[in-house]
Amino acid sequence: MQKLRRDSSGIKVNAQELLKITPVQNPLVEVKEYDSGEIGLVLKSVPSKKRGFFSKIFSVPTGRKIVLDEMGTHFWKLCDGKNRINDIVSEFQKEYNMSELEARISISIFVENLSKRQLVGFILPHSLRQKHSRDIKEFEKITVDDLPKGVK
Repeated sequence: MQKLRRDSSGIKVNAQELLKITPVQNPLVEVKEYDSGEIGLVLKSVPSKKRGFFSKIFSVPTGRKIVLDEMGTHFWKLCDGKNRINDIVSEFQKEYNMSELEARISISIFVENLSKRQLVGFILPHSLRQKHSRDIKEFEKITVDDLPKGVK
């Protein structure tokens, strides 16, 4: 999974490229469904060395939790690795009676927020993989041994 960020730590894409990308749920996210239809997402964090010491004395949270509203929940469920952003925009237009612009803006906000929180990753189409091949090669250099302890 590649990160999409506005800073130098990830791959930058424009609005047209964003529509071609396929979002996928981070497999490290635990999902809790509520009776209201909303869902809660918890990304399990790996304790750092500093946190390890303090966790012996204090109760240290092991993850971050966010609760998605109806639209956020619908977006999350569509991040199944089959739907491109453009497909999700079309779905939102139909489901919520939105204009294309409104749907694009809503989806862009969801993508940015969930990406920043590392709750979703992205499958890039071939054209974008070629365009960003240098950045992707840097991601590919990461091995299982480079992952924090407990994530392997």
